Amino acid sequence: MADIGTTVAFTDDVLAQGMPAKAIHITELRGAIDMVRAAAGLPAATYTNSVAPGSIISAVDFSEMRSAIGATRTPLGMPPLVFTDPSLLGLPIRLLHVNELRDAVR
Repeated sequence: MADIGTTVAFTDDVLAQGMPAKAIHITELRGAIDMVRAAAGLPAATYTNSVAPGSIISAVDFSEMRSAIGATRTPLGMPPLVFTDPSLLGLPIRLLHVNELRDAVR
Protein backbone atom coordinates (compact mmCIF):
# COMPACT_ATOMS: atom_id res chain seq x y z
CA MET A 1 0.00 0.00 0.00
CA ALA A 2 1.27 3.48 -0.82
CA ASP A 3 1.76 6.14 1.83
CA ILE A 4 1.91 9.93 1.65
CA GLY A 5 4.88 11.73 3.14
CA THR A 6 4.92 15.52 3.17
CA THR A 7 7.27 17.95 4.80
CA VAL A 8 4.58 20.28 6.06
CA ALA A 9 5.02 21.80 9.49
CA PHE A 10 1.65 22.79 10.85
CA THR A 11 1.14 25.73 13.21
CA ASP A 12 -0.01 24.35 16.55
CA ASP A 13 0.99 20.88 15.37
CA VAL A 14 -0.61 19.37 18.44
CA LEU A 15 -3.99 21.00 18.79
CA ALA A 16 -5.40 20.99 22.31
CA GLN A 17 -8.97 19.95 22.96
CA GLY A 18 -11.20 23.01 22.85
CA MET A 19 -8.72 25.05 20.78
CA PRO A 20 -10.55 26.76 17.93
CA ALA A 21 -9.54 26.19 14.33
CA LYS A 22 -7.67 29.23 13.05
CA ALA A 23 -7.37 30.65 9.56
CA ILE A 24 -3.69 29.60 9.48
CA HIS A 25 -4.70 25.98 10.15
CA ILE A 26 -6.98 26.01 7.10
CA THR A 27 -4.46 27.83 4.92
CA GLU A 28 -1.77 25.30 5.81
CA LEU A 29 -4.09 22.36 5.20
CA ARG A 30 -5.03 23.72 1.78
CA GLY A 31 -1.36 24.11 0.90
CA ALA A 32 -0.58 20.56 2.02
CA ILE A 33 -3.55 19.23 0.07
CA ASP A 34 -2.29 20.99 -3.05
CA MET A 35 1.14 19.39 -2.56
CA VAL A 36 -0.47 15.95 -2.50
CA ARG A 37 -2.66 16.84 -5.48
CA ALA A 38 0.47 17.84 -7.43
CA ALA A 39 2.08 14.49 -6.55
CA ALA A 40 -1.05 12.78 -7.91
CA GLY A 41 -0.86 14.79 -11.14
CA LEU A 42 -3.90 16.90 -10.25
CA PRO A 43 -4.26 20.69 -10.36
CA ALA A 44 -4.51 22.81 -7.23
CA ALA A 45 -7.93 22.70 -5.61
CA THR A 46 -10.33 25.61 -5.71
CA TYR A 47 -12.43 26.69 -2.75
CA THR A 48 -15.66 28.61 -2.35
CA ASN A 49 -14.50 30.72 0.60
CA SER A 50 -11.29 32.56 1.24
CA VAL A 51 -10.06 32.10 4.77
CA ALA A 52 -8.64 35.07 6.61
CA PRO A 53 -8.07 35.76 10.31
CA GLY A 54 -11.42 36.45 11.92
CA SER A 55 -13.45 34.77 9.19
CA ILE A 56 -15.88 32.00 10.02
CA ILE A 57 -14.69 28.52 9.07
CA SER A 58 -17.64 26.54 7.82
CA ALA A 59 -18.59 22.96 7.03
CA VAL A 60 -18.25 23.70 3.30
CA ASP A 61 -14.58 24.63 3.85
CA PHE A 62 -13.94 21.20 5.33
CA SER A 63 -16.11 19.36 2.81
CA GLU A 64 -14.17 20.93 -0.05
CA MET A 65 -10.82 20.03 1.52
CA ARG A 66 -12.02 16.46 2.05
CA SER A 67 -13.06 16.21 -1.60
CA ALA A 68 -9.78 17.74 -2.75
CA ILE A 69 -7.63 15.26 -0.82
CA GLY A 70 -10.00 12.38 -1.55
CA ALA A 71 -9.47 12.84 -5.29
CA THR A 72 -5.78 12.02 -4.85
CA ARG A 73 -6.26 8.55 -3.42
CA THR A 74 -6.95 6.52 -6.57
CA PRO A 75 -4.17 8.13 -8.66
CA LEU A 76 -1.74 7.43 -5.81
CA GLY A 77 -2.92 3.82 -5.42
CA MET A 78 -4.40 4.41 -1.98
CA PRO A 79 -7.72 3.37 -0.46
CA PRO A 80 -10.50 5.94 0.00
CA LEU A 81 -10.49 8.06 3.13
CA VAL A 82 -13.12 7.47 5.79
CA PHE A 83 -14.02 10.44 7.97
CA THR A 84 -15.69 10.27 11.38
CA ASP A 85 -18.50 12.62 10.40
CA PRO A 86 -19.06 12.02 6.67
CA SER A 87 -21.48 14.94 6.47
CA LEU A 88 -20.57 18.04 8.39
CA LEU A 89 -23.74 19.95 7.62
CA GLY A 90 -25.29 21.16 10.84
CA LEU A 91 -22.31 20.02 12.92
CA PRO A 92 -19.73 22.22 14.62
CA ILE A 93 -16.20 21.87 13.27
CA ARG A 94 -14.15 19.98 15.82
CA LEU A 95 -10.51 19.28 16.53
CA LEU A 96 -11.07 15.78 15.16
CA HIS A 97 -11.97 17.20 11.73
CA VAL A 98 -8.74 19.22 11.54
CA ASN A 99 -6.64 16.26 12.68
CA GLU A 100 -8.24 13.86 10.19
CA LEU A 101 -7.29 16.17 7.32
CA ARG A 102 -3.80 16.65 8.71
CA ASP A 103 -3.40 12.88 8.93
CA ALA A 104 -4.62 12.53 5.33
CA VAL A 105 -1.72 14.62 4.00
CA ARG A 106 1.05 13.05 6.10
